[in-house]
Amino acid sequence: MTVAPECPLTPPATPEPLLWHPRPLTARGAGSGIEWAPPRPEVPGDGQGTLPPSLVVNLAQDFQCFAQGLLWAHRHRMRILLAPDPESASALLRSLSLDAPSLLLSQEASTSATPRLVAFLTPPSSPDPDRKRKNPLPRGQIALWSSGTTQSPGLHFKSWTQLLESADAVGRRLGIRRFSHVLSTVPPYHLYGLEHGLFMPWRAGVSLYRKRLLFPPDIRAAATLGHCALLVTTPFHLRALVESGLTVAGLGLIVCSTAPLSTALARESEKRFKTPVVEVYGSTETGALATRRTVREENWHLLDHVKLARQGKRPCIAWRRQGTTRFLDDEVEALDSTHLRLLGRRQDIVKVAGRRASLAALNEALLGIPGVRSGAFYHPRERETRGEPERLVAFVVAPGLPPESILVQLRQRIDGPFLPRPLVVVEEIPHHPTGKISQATLAGLYREHLAQPHDSAAH
Repeated sequence: MTVAPECPLTPPATPEPLLWHPRPLTARGAGSGIEWAPPRPEVPGDGQGTLPPSLVVNLAQDFQCFAQGLLWAHRHRMRILLAPDPESASALLRSLSLDAPSLLLSQEASTSATPRLVAFLTPPSSPDPDRKRKNPLPRGQIALWSSGTTQSPGLHFKSWTQLLESADAVGRRLGIRRFSHVLSTVPPYHLYGLEHGLFMPWRAGVSLYRKRLLFPPDIRAAATLGHCALLVTTPFHLRALVESGLTVAGLGLIVCSTAPLSTALARESEKRFKTPVVEVYGSTETGALATRRTVREENWHLLDHVKLARQGKRPCIAWRRQGTTRFLDDEVEALDSTHLRLLGRRQDIVKVAGRRASLAALNEALLGIPGVRSGAFYHPRERETRGEPERLVAFVVAPGLPPESILVQLRQRIDGPFLPRPLVVVEEIPHHPTGKISQATLAGLYREHLAQPHDSAAH
């Protein structure tokens, strides 16, 4: 499937300071034509007898500042760590116990449309600075922090070659050069936001909105800054945009990932915004692998830089140019050389009463119920149930919708053994900035609500 919608041929808007107009990024000349906003900080270790920074931690939220920080570190062959906030970065640095200082890159607090990037050193995180410790992060690579939606949180490493190859493949599939600019609700430190919200337009020389967009009115305003915008978003943010009731003119394509997109939400989005909605399949471990237009396709179309293979009984992905392979954490079925059917994530498969189901499929059924704003199934571990019969639990945010009504509709969508017992209605479920709900959050809700009477639960 190639998505290259015909965009309205209207004159582009007047150049906006909130739009960054990058020159095309090439693998060989990464950073060519990109200026370093503040004076370049001195790097310790240049003949001064001090240790060079162990790594660069990029905390910038503005996409252009973030990109400048990446390129500066790349030019110096430095290790790069992406973290969502200073607190997370500090915790990661402490866990790494580095024997050299780290360089933190952040953006200057300013109301200006063009914030500056600032750099400062942090002390070594090792409790014993005299002890030599090998830096566990590969040199010249980018380490991304996974939030732990389906498994334990952890670091994943990407080379620039991998990121650029993936960005090129997605850009070819989507027809990126047909769009005037790219908008993103996904932060650049997340792999999906990095690949689609930054590297894809940057690689193609397509303008992008500098700020991460959080609220529907801001998305509507940013979409009008050019003649045809591409929106990079998540099901969580897309649902909020649909439920806002706003009309958003100027969107030429909506790209969605980080969690399963329900057919109902995709259909409503296409109807309201009069533009295709394309879902991307991938993971932090692999990057983008395949796409589908959810309202028309059940199966996935592989991107042209990868192919499906098997090693023994396990499916794996092979990168054509790199010659590398990686096992998939998902169960998939190859339909032909370019299409696959997704059966479920290995850690996502639950077994109840001798039957198996995917938590992602159950969540999709729950979120497809009209009036349900947020929700997720949770499979308690044996130690949490204190030996009680194995059952699934679901937490849901659905103002004004009785739990009994939700259960009635769930019975029409899923098999009986997988009905939640109990279904707990809550006022709010905390989401990761990418729209995901972590396993730690669900475990916390389980402890909180099952330790007291279920005044708002349906059994």
